[in-house]
Amino acid sequence: MAEGTGQPSGGWAPPPRWSPYPVQDWSTLPFDPLAPALAPAAGGPPAVPARRRPWWLPLVALLLVGTLLSLVVRAATAGSGAEDAAQRFLPPDGRAAWQQTEAGTPQQRRSTTGVTESARLAGVAAVFGLDPALSAQLVTEAVDHPGLQLWRTVSTPLDGRGQTTQVYRTDDGVSLLGENGPDGLLRFTPGLLELPADVAPGRRWQSAGTTGPGRSYRSELTAEAADGGCLAVRGRLELGDGTGTRALDLERTWCPGRGLVADAVTEGSSRTATLPRDPAPPTPATTAPPLRWTAPERWTAREVATVAVDPQAGAQPAVGSPGQLPPVRTASGVVVRALDAQHDLVGTTRTDAGTWRTDWRAHPGGAVLSLAALGDVVVVTTSERAVVAYDDEGVPLWRVALPELAPTAAVALDDRTLVLAGLDGVVRTFAVADGRPGWTHALDADVTLAPAVGAGLVVVADRGGTTTALDAGSGAERWSVPLLATGLAVAGPGVVVLQDQSAHALDPADGRHRWLRPFRGSVQALVPAGDGVLVATSGASVRLDRDGRVSARLDGFLDVTATADHLVGWGRSEASLLTPDGAVLARWPLPPDATLFGERPAVALPDGVLLATATWTLHGWSG
Repeated sequence: MAEGTGQPSGGWAPPPRWSPYPVQDWSTLPFDPLAPALAPAAGGPPAVPARRRPWWLPLVALLLVGTLLSLVVRAATAGSGAEDAAQRFLPPDGRAAWQQTEAGTPQQRRSTTGVTESARLAGVAAVFGLDPALSAQLVTEAVDHPGLQLWRTVSTPLDGRGQTTQVYRTDDGVSLLGENGPDGLLRFTPGLLELPADVAPGRRWQSAGTTGPGRSYRSELTAEAADGGCLAVRGRLELGDGTGTRALDLERTWCPGRGLVADAVTEGSSRTATLPRDPAPPTPATTAPPLRWTAPERWTAREVATVAVDPQAGAQPAVGSPGQLPPVRTASGVVVRALDAQHDLVGTTRTDAGTWRTDWRAHPGGAVLSLAALGDVVVVTTSERAVVAYDDEGVPLWRVALPELAPTAAVALDDRTLVLAGLDGVVRTFAVADGRPGWTHALDADVTLAPAVGAGLVVVADRGGTTTALDAGSGAERWSVPLLATGLAVAGPGVVVLQDQSAHALDPADGRHRWLRPFRGSVQALVPAGDGVLVATSGASVRLDRDGRVSARLDGFLDVTATADHLVGWGRSEASLLTPDGAVLARWPLPPDATLFGERPAVALPDGVLLATATWTLHGWSG
């Protein structure tokens, strides 16, 4: 049923509002999606009334959710109590420290540079998120102690040797439970006591136990005061295997809030010493060529497994809880996924058509809110109000603190620059390679929609009901229009803004209306498609040409994956392979486990496309 309206002055009437049932207040309802397209009147563009609501209500709700999430993360990663003196030596969640390691004998030394990243984790989920070999060793302890507090370090060398993971228990002092890396797996039962809960200068302690069947360990350590409130811990660790005993002399420096900053292990004439050093991150590529597919209509479906390959245990199914953020692909071909419970990033590479392998793990700190790949740089925003960048081998590149959450992904502004918008209503640019800040522009309200870039503009929609075009080079405002956007794109028609159930095409030069086209359904995606745009809704999707005409009517899509020459529309039970002009080349039925959730997290590859699920099993289509 539709509301009847009179003809207002000015020669233009708004479309009738629509509802499937009688209502009291028609002003709260959307316009009829079946109404004809509206052209601008002679006196100017039609002012389609936007549904006004207090802009601050969703802001307050999102801030409360973000605050609650941050409190939960802090509570889960906090120590067992303020009386535990060892707790003050632990680094915060997500801290990264660069180090230089010298190893070998006086006659033959090897030097490597690397970075160690800290994670403060809790409970069984934290253990299940480790690599499979280490997780299997610690799962019993996690089940027996559901409130287990952990500190995990992941050390990544720049020489490509592979990461080393160490897991410490922190709810009663600091005890090393196990470590795994290129040199093998070591499990201490009970944990090797690194710092007792009441650690202080002059304190001496011992610990003993096993490192596996037929293998034992024994340690004796002493703490002395060092500069800056740090502790110098020295002593001996003996490792027995039934045939003999290895004696390791230990020298370690622990500093408040920084963890283990220096470490030296001497065995006979061999010595390995690790010291802090100034950051020396790599300089990865920041651009990627556009993807183009060859004959994708001939692709076939396949199930794709993800495995973790351990030097000793071999290939095992990957563990952890992948989230519903869409995976991203770097220019070098690494596909990165975000984990929900562990708040980690995991980088994977393809070993064959049906298998991907986990290669590295990173932990930016807090929950991952957004994920983007710009060339070989992976950029995330977190619940800790930070934007963090990694290279395609999991090496931290830079971190910038933000005054407020940034829930949407970073967007490439050009070959070297990204643009990011946040809940503080500020649009910011950063250098992709090193995080150097560029221009900023403050809007009148918060932003929860990713900016659109093109035609020399950065187009941003705030939740106060204004869409603003900024100069891509300087950040200065070029124009603004009163549109409360649910979708943005810069494409053939110009700047396309979705409001309610209408698509507005605006002139990039001055923001004037070029055309207006109603559509039906709840917006799921808006993507450029050739010289037009594809408006995807859950009920029905349309391809609009540069003049606003409907050039293709398509199925309802929950998301769209785009390359330079094809699109994939992800429906509820099948996917549609499309040309940019909206022609359907093929339809792929979706497996049942890919349709259990509302999201369709997918990533395009040079020779195919992957659809992620809530597990480590993916579904692929390729040649």
